[in-house]
Amino acid sequence: MLNFVLFLLVLMVVVSLITALVIEAIKKIVSEETIKKAFKSLEIFSLFFTFIVAIITYLCFLLFANLQIDLLKVVVAGILFVFACGCGSQVGYDKVIKTIKDIISLLGGSHAIQ
Repeated sequence: MLNFVLFLLVLMVVVSLITALVIEAIKKIVSEETIKKAFKSLEIFSLFFTFIVAIITYLCFLLFANLQIDLLKVVVAGILFVFACGCGSQVGYDKVIKTIKDIISLLGGSHAIQ
């Protein structure tokens, strides 16, 4: 079980770093206005992209790992893995706070958050 958790932690760091680098490359190639039209914010785009990559990575890991773990642990570990990769790809307190504000405003939340 410890090897499973340790491998997921290493995999989370790798996915977070790779997606952060890919997002920076996409921002250099595509204009920021184009991304903002589709996703309202660069941070939301980054989070969405990281979630997709993390889900695909976790599913590939499950296919190749051949684990003998019950379904509940696999689902909980997958959810935690995806959210940890999303937080890790934001890299920095200010980006995480801005992402939370963007998500709240995107969902029609309060304007009290400044």
